[in-house]
Amino acid sequence: MRVLILDSDLFATVGGGQTFYRNVIVKNPDIDFYYLRNNEPAGATKPFNAHPIDYREPYSPTALLHYCDINVPHWAQSHYLKAHNIASTVAGQSFDIVDYPDYSLVGLFLRDAFKARAVNVGRIAISMHGLISTTNAMNWDGNGDYCRVARCIEELQYEVADTRYFISERYQQEWNTLRDVPSYYIDPLHLFAAPNSLPYVRCSSEAPSLNFIGRTEKRKGPHVFLQLLWWLRPNSYSAANIIGPSCAGATGETSTQTITKMSHNRGLNIQFLGSMSAPELQRVFASRSVTCVPSLYDTFNLVALESLFSGCPTLIGSGAGIVDYLRDRFPAIPFEIVDMNAFFESTPAIEAMLDRYDEYRHELSVALTKSDYTPHGPKIHAIYDSSSTRDEATCSQISEWYFRLEREASKINF
Repeated sequence: MRVLILDSDLFATVGGGQTFYRNVIVKNPDIDFYYLRNNEPAGATKPFNAHPIDYREPYSPTALLHYCDINVPHWAQSHYLKAHNIASTVAGQSFDIVDYPDYSLVGLFLRDAFKARAVNVGRIAISMHGLISTTNAMNWDGNGDYCRVARCIEELQYEVADTRYFISERYQQEWNTLRDVPSYYIDPLHLFAAPNSLPYVRCSSEAPSLNFIGRTEKRKGPHVFLQLLWWLRPNSYSAANIIGPSCAGATGETSTQTITKMSHNRGLNIQFLGSMSAPELQRVFASRSVTCVPSLYDTFNLVALESLFSGCPTLIGSGAGIVDYLRDRFPAIPFEIVDMNAFFESTPAIEAMLDRYDEYRHELSVALTKSDYTPHGPKIHAIYDSSSTRDEATCSQISEWYFRLEREASKINF
């Protein structure tokens, strides 16, 4: 089976989506996976079944800027050109599956663009991780309103995909209330094995460090992390760190600048450690530390899963879908929930965990050794092999827009 993943630099980029696809590739050695390469070094370490394809961009994103057709939404132009750039990159090739994440708005015109560039494709699958419109609406400079254009595109590409699959049942239920279209759920344990964690060595008697790990966009809750630090006893922890990349806001101020101002206003000493590789995170998980992922909204949260399975005590925001998963699949594994509706009420339980850290960590270790990690439900093969359930009426509308744009593009010398 040949699968084209429409995400780039999978083995040189830090992020939940890239982590997901890397694990899909590693856990399915019988499938040949192809992905786009923009900046990934040629010598990047990757499994034998991962094949990068250098991305080409023959068509400028502004090539149709002045085209106007009342029968085609103006926003469709850039998406048409993006689809053609992707199709041109893989022109003449064949793939059983094309898989792209829902946070990437590339899906609308793929089917027609592939046909135009003689790309033979069996089915198109959309992997559901989280919407960019939600992230933007909840970000530092957002006012809570969703971009209507982005949300429209997200819903349309959900309908025109042949197959939709989730690793979060909470997120799947959220979509089921929006669109009555069949979808699949894949147990994360089909893709994420319990890591070979490093042994915990207590090298000091000082209080544990607290580590926020993740992108510092607002919905991930770095500001909640600061609030928790403000409410906790100062001597209950030894250090507070933020591990993860900064992100830009609409006003030009970075999330690091925003968080730094907030921490200074509260008299907190926060260290920004930047992004870390998987081996570096394993060393953090093995240290005298607590992982904090106080998400306001998160479809799942892979960092929490990796931290817990590595034996590191973990605080998880009630807005993360992994809370449901852990309660259902691993009720014996201890973790602390940060209630997003009244986070300050979580501090007594957190302080109690910090005060008895070694005992708590031992209880977590025992629970992990007794847990059953056998995955439930269908594997990725079954999802890839499933019959198409795309919405034909929506596909027809998208094709009509495509051919109008194609007719105009044929007049332009790219």
